[in-house]
Amino acid sequence: MNRTFHTACALMAGLGLYLPLAAQSQPVRDLKEFVCATTLPSGKPRLLFVDALDKQAARRLADRVPMADGPGKKVAARSVQECIEPGREKFIDPKASEMLASTPR
Repeated sequence: MNRTFHTACALMAGLGLYLPLAAQSQPVRDLKEFVCATTLPSGKPRLLFVDALDKQAARRLADRVPMADGPGKKVAARSVQECIEPGREKFIDPKASEMLASTPR
């Protein structure tokens, strides 16, 4: 009985760790790639590539993700101008479109 109890507990503990991860992995299939035109606190324009469920989520991520703004300096964007789905949409700002066209992928 003691061995059976420990085996059952181990199985339940394993499922307890696996099931939340399995539940979280489902939405990953629905993620889309977005490119967000941002401005850093230093005033430099920067493009940020993010995977998100929709444009609003992409914008929220772009607003929070730290980006390099000089050697060893990471900061969040001062502002996010626009997020687009590359290949399906174009930036309104021609400078952001030029940056995207010259960005290696």
